[in-house]
Amino acid sequence: MSSITPVEGVKYFDAHLHRQDPDLIDAIGPEVKFEGIKAQVCNGTRPDDWQAVQDVSSTDETTVLKAYGVHPWCVDQLPVDWESQLRRFLKSGAASVGEIGLDHWIQVRDDRLQLEVFARQLQMAHEEDLVPSIHCLRAWGLLVDSIRTGPALRRGFLVHGFGGSKEVLFQLLDLGGHVSFSSYASDPGRKRMRDAIRACPEDRLLAETDAPDMVPPEDLCRFPIKDAQGQRLHHPLEIQSSYAMLAELRQLPLEELAVQLEKNFRKLFMG
Repeated sequence: MSSITPVEGVKYFDAHLHRQDPDLIDAIGPEVKFEGIKAQVCNGTRPDDWQAVQDVSSTDETTVLKAYGVHPWCVDQLPVDWESQLRRFLKSGAASVGEIGLDHWIQVRDDRLQLEVFARQLQMAHEEDLVPSIHCLRAWGLLVDSIRTGPALRRGFLVHGFGGSKEVLFQLLDLGGHVSFSSYASDPGRKRMRDAIRACPEDRLLAETDAPDMVPPEDLCRFPIKDAQGQRLHHPLEIQSSYAMLAELRQLPLEELAVQLEKNFRKLFMG
């Protein structure tokens, strides 16, 4: 059984991860204790994993909020009834529509289909009054235009792992956006991420891990884990590293930052 003590008195809130991932489950074990982590938003990526998301259990220590959506990498794998399936899961107590988005980084893709599936999911977020959790790579202008011309998102939206420019950051903030970051941005080479962390208004900032993905630099990894093939994975307990990085870049005491991040998380996902 894994149990690592967090910083005393600090409450951690993870705005985006994938607890249902089989490789992550195998790597951390079924009885891992997420001490100090008060809530996590567990995101689905495709119809095949939505039931697994629903099956992830909360504990006395950690509330697991559920998000269901189609990741842009998965739009070409959808069954004909994917929308009705998604609506059913969203109506089962979801906190978010996610992970959804646009990705022009992947080489083999259908841009039209990505945009169509993304637009349909934004409409569902509007109809169900849920917060979208958005992935975006190299499609920032299209993302801004899609949200600007799309349905109203009363509760706002989250762009997770934000890696755009400061100009795009403020465009998204003006549209009601929030952004989240993991300790992946601990790498000094992630300049745009680090600039955005410093520039983001305090009430629009959240922390995440994106576990098991977006692994932090190896020398900064507090909780190293690997899959069966020896590939490094991102441990959910690295949320501690995310908080520490954000506090350092924003030049704030960890405890002060944690209070603000809790307010932001609760307002966005639990308000």
